[in-house]
Order: sequence, then structure tokens, then C-alpha cells
Amino acid sequence: MITKVDYVEEYIKHPVLIKEDFTIYFQYKDDYIIVHCDVDRWSKSVMNRLMLDSFYLFKIQEKPIMALHDVQDKKHLKFITRMGFTSVVCEVSTEDGNRLMFQWEGI
Repeated sequence: MITKVDYVEEYIKHPVLIKEDFTIYFQYKDDYIIVHCDVDRWSKSVMNRLMLDSFYLFKIQEKPIMALHDVQDKKHLKFITRMGFTSVVCEVSTEDGNRLMFQWEGI
């Protein structure tokens, strides 16, 4: 059963990994971390580096890693699934509408 929670934007996104082609940000919550990612240049090699770097980064965290997904964005779903986000935890109400929260399970 998917529960519904409210998302509070007051938490700041902190850059935790800055590379030439991408930046990974963490938004620290009480019980979990929401991850965000900006990719400046897409290629197969950039995707491979992003997957490898994020794997090691996520693996050392002491809290679950989550990603918010807009259900209308099919490319984003493909991206987060490939990155290892597989379990839908809950539905989240944001200022931009409802999103699904996925938990990272590894790649």
C-alpha cells in the first residue's frame, strides 16, 4: 500500500559530488536522504561514471536514499530505474503536484 505524505521544500539541496559532467545533491531529511542530480552533458561514458560514482556514494550513507519522480516523466523513470531506484515507498504532495518516492536498492 502506498501512503501519501506532504513534502516540505525547506530542506536545502547540498552538492555532495561535483564532477565535470554532473553534480549530485543531497537533501537531508530526518529519516532519509532525497537525491537530486544535474547532468551537464549526456553520453554513455558519463552515464557509466555517474552510475559508478553514485553507487559508492549511496552505499556509504547511513540513511535510505530516495528519489522523487513525476509520474508524467517517462525519461526520468527510465533514468532512476537504471540508477537502482526500484521500490515505490509513497506518494508525495509537492507544490508542483503529486510525485512518487522511490528508494535506492543498488545496481
